[in-house]
Amino acid sequence: DGKNVFAGVLSVDYRFDDIALFLQESYGDNIFPTTLVAVFEEKDPYNLIGLSTGTKPSILVLSEDQSKPCPVDSGDNVPCVPLRVGMENLVGTPEDEVLVRAFQEHKKANFPRELVVSKTDDSVDADIWISQSSIYEQPGTSLRWRIIIASPGDRSDSDSIEPGDPLFPVILSISFVGSAI
Repeated sequence: DGKNVFAGVLSVDYRFDDIALFLQESYGDNIFPTTLVAVFEEKDPYNLIGLSTGTKPSILVLSEDQSKPCPVDSGDNVPCVPLRVGMENLVGTPEDEVLVRAFQEHKKANFPRELVVSKTDDSVDADIWISQSSIYEQPGTSLRWRIIIASPGDRSDSDSIEPGDPLFPVILSISFVGSAI
């Protein structure tokens, strides 16, 4: 019928550094940010794709012993190779620690669609973070990434009634009547 039909593949080449730079520019901040984002592979070892914190998704290690980092001034004399970092092995900034704890809570709950609460440490007065994870995938390919977005939770100072509060005598009276019955 005179129409040309093209069937093929359209692809765009992105480097992980480009994705990390986008996340950092969109969500990063010089002060403690209000939103943290981690993008990583969906399967174990959950290799990093990019972080809003600016931490690199890979490190340079010695090619003979990948447990040792490559010396900064190694030049061409010392052979080094890049090694991808998994979410569970992420170390760096305090914000990275928040993302690791959020990741651990999501993994423990089998990556639910609901919001998950995590804390910055195990103390009672630790800061809390609310996070959610979702999958990014391209149909027909094996590309499956998981994205975790974390935001700080608020603590309320008004969750208790203390002497001097107008409701204190009312609650106290109701408590006495309830215990007397």
